[in-house]
Amino acid sequence: MTTSLATKMQEPMWLDAAVTTTPQEAAMVHRLRSAVVSEGERPISFILGAGISNGAAPSTKRMVELFQRSMSKDPEDERDLEQLLAQTQPRDHYQTAAQFVIERAGISRLNRVVRLAVLTARSPQIPPDVASEYLGDSAQLEQLDSDWRGWLIPRGLGALGRLIELVPHESRGPILTTNFDPLIESSLRAAGLVPHLVCADVDGAIPTTPPLPSVVPVNHLHGYWNQGDTLHTGAQLTRSRPRLLGSLRQVLTRTTCIVLGYGGWDDLLTESIWRLVEEGAERDIEILWGCHGPTAELGRLTDKALPGRLQPYVNVDANSLLPAVETAVRDRLRPGSRKTTSGRPGRSGVPAFEDIDSEFIESHLSRDTSPISAISYFDGRSPTWVDAIGNRAPRLDLTQEIDRVLKEQPAHHVAYLLSGPTGEGKSTMLRQIAGRLSEDLGNRVLWMSAAGGFEPHDVTSLPVTSSRVWVVIDDADLFAKRIATVVRELDRVGRSDIQLLLAARDGDWARAVQMESASIPSRALRVFKVGGITQSDAKQITRAWGQFGDRALGKLLTLTPADRASALFGASQGNSEGALLGAMLETRYGNDFRQHIWELMKRLNHVKLPGGRSLLEAYGAICLVYRHGISRLPLTYLGEWLDMSETEVEGLVVYRLGREAAAERHGDSIVPRHRRIAQEVVDLLPEFAINEVDLMREVVASVVRGARGSRWDEDILAVVYAGQNLESKSLAIAAADGAVRGDDRQLRLVNYRVSVYREFDEIDDALLIAERAWTSIDRFDDLRLTLRKFLITWARVAGRAGQYRDSAALNACALLDVPDMGALTSDEATRALSGLAWSLGMLPEADRHATGRGACAESALYLAPSAELREQATRYLNDASRDGYSELDTAKQRGAIVATIKESLKSSKIGPARHYEVHAAKLHQLLSVAQL
Repeated sequence: MTTSLATKMQEPMWLDAAVTTTPQEAAMVHRLRSAVVSEGERPISFILGAGISNGAAPSTKRMVELFQRSMSKDPEDERDLEQLLAQTQPRDHYQTAAQFVIERAGISRLNRVVRLAVLTARSPQIPPDVASEYLGDSAQLEQLDSDWRGWLIPRGLGALGRLIELVPHESRGPILTTNFDPLIESSLRAAGLVPHLVCADVDGAIPTTPPLPSVVPVNHLHGYWNQGDTLHTGAQLTRSRPRLLGSLRQVLTRTTCIVLGYGGWDDLLTESIWRLVEEGAERDIEILWGCHGPTAELGRLTDKALPGRLQPYVNVDANSLLPAVETAVRDRLRPGSRKTTSGRPGRSGVPAFEDIDSEFIESHLSRDTSPISAISYFDGRSPTWVDAIGNRAPRLDLTQEIDRVLKEQPAHHVAYLLSGPTGEGKSTMLRQIAGRLSEDLGNRVLWMSAAGGFEPHDVTSLPVTSSRVWVVIDDADLFAKRIATVVRELDRVGRSDIQLLLAARDGDWARAVQMESASIPSRALRVFKVGGITQSDAKQITRAWGQFGDRALGKLLTLTPADRASALFGASQGNSEGALLGAMLETRYGNDFRQHIWELMKRLNHVKLPGGRSLLEAYGAICLVYRHGISRLPLTYLGEWLDMSETEVEGLVVYRLGREAAAERHGDSIVPRHRRIAQEVVDLLPEFAINEVDLMREVVASVVRGARGSRWDEDILAVVYAGQNLESKSLAIAAADGAVRGDDRQLRLVNYRVSVYREFDEIDDALLIAERAWTSIDRFDDLRLTLRKFLITWARVAGRAGQYRDSAALNACALLDVPDMGALTSDEATRALSGLAWSLGMLPEADRHATGRGACAESALYLAPSAELREQATRYLNDASRDGYSELDTAKQRGAIVATIKESLKSSKIGPARHYEVHAAKLHQLLSVAQL
């Protein structure tokens, strides 16, 4: 039977090659299979050179010929290039020819040659004259680039895309390539994946990839064929790009890195590889380098003494290696099956979601099943699918009850939410329920990772079928607004074939719903409260521990099975945060829990991070802010303090702390796994010569520094203004000092610092801070927005210091119409008028000015926006009345206030009073606000 043209057009064009295997290639196949199947969550990265595209895109030898042809119109240029190549080593021909084209014809000519060369990899092939016309049409080039079915894909690259699709998304590292063509992207699209293209042809850190299950980052280090200039010459390839160099080293850290088709040019990538292997165990990288020829051709690394972490393999052909690896991995993951995914769409077809089916379950069950991994889960590590659906976590009574409800009454609600404190088992339970739902052939279950994101339309527009669709989302608070949109729309149209199954911390969900106005009708949402365990649960949990040996049972080892269960059940009966996880830690470690945390901290202290600090310092900062109820610590600003990129923080901090069951990522922040752990860590910091006060100051400063110029959300504000809520004087002052250290051009931060010092009776220091700020007041970026508040705060400090005339003058200054200050608010007017009335009332009896005090207090009472300020104004008005004040008409009240402000400014020698005395009569805003 013949295949129709229409059918052929739906498939990418695969280039076959004879499949042969050499001994070294066979060894590399086994090593790569092990890396994919047996090494769990360790990311796998790729470095791919021109050799990977051979047979489709022009080889380097063919590119030299094309460069020569581009110069053939000028006989002199043609002759000079021929002579130059004759004098050059063959391995340097490419760079030599490219440099010649740039010098004689310019970079635009070079870019034109590259684009025409890439277009020769189209099928059917584009005629040269048509290809030349395309070069001037960027829209046409973009369309060709995205049409992945029209590119020739060598057999090896086709297998690469399918192989990466088999790798769990959390274990996929980046692809780094020196190629300009889109063939890698096309192979990924053919496997149902979404390539995230990064064109890193200038100096800059490699940006963070959207953390979606189907997205694979592809970093083109020498440029991309239809985007700007490409890099070819020695000068271009070796020029200093320090930020990119540092970023490359970090994205490859803690990965198994596979190098194919790359000859080790003397470029930035080779320098990155060499530095990584020199740093060895610190970077935790292993490089597997496949060389096409019979000798290890590693470019500038060839003559180096290769460390054990760089293993070359010779006689390796990517077109036979990668298909063999794909087959080996499939055989190991699903014995007896060699089904390929050639050209099929993504498994779910719904962006950001994966289908939970037998293939999904089987692939995850083949991951790390070691006792060490199990024990880290019992210690509090965030659950994986292996933990939830393997033999580590029994199905608790509540899980079985929810199973029953969802089976018998699935359509009673649009959404079901598992809600409870951290450490109660919500994420494990969610995976178990999702797995059970997937066993019903009438269900389709879609899973989204917590780090991902989705568009509501992708869910609400799912076609109606005979299947019930379950959309499963962990850490649902991160997507509360989008979830609410989906639920309201499904409820509105009456669709009963789509349900959402969600999990979130109770406090996080409530906060997200409030902040994002993401309310859901009660009829559409059922909440299951997750917390605590039954005696039956305790028996199952301790029985599961017993399967993993003495370490898993810990202090329970000497007890009978019944006593183990009783101990766990008893420890879990409390109202503390994360009672279940806390009980698990308490029963397994007992009085040795503190020692367990100390040993964890000792390990972390030995891990040095690129910025110079230890991993323990990073963890201490995370625990410090969490223990004191400040907030989660945003990863971006943690990186600012550690002097590390987000990529470095993700790989060297988040990943390692997660594996240690010490902390977990939540959205863009990181938190300890349990408050008790955070408390112990902070208490033990001095034993590792880490000062809690210094740590608080430095962390707050880093958050402020990193947040400059951006909008401050709730988490940032909580850290920046931590000093307002801390009970410890030393920590509160350290936090306020850190805020100003982070950005000393924000008067609002100076104002906050003065307030904290005043709150803890450090009056002399508060006055000194205010006075120093005034001496350089013009340098503040937010002067107009904050100056009135600053003067009012300073006035309160002066009053506490007994400087009542200065306090009155400062309050008077805050009421003036001057260019340095913005609009006067009713709150500012109330506080300044009340402060003025109080300050005057503290003067000697002859200077108390009962009329002026009373007029100010009466206006403050009229303006007061809150009960607290009304009570304060009433108190000062009563004091003035006892001194003889009686209610005035509007004109007299206005006159009394104006006279009092003038007199207050005149009676003080404090800096603002002297500076603003000439504006004493400018009170239009005050009189308008107070309706005088």
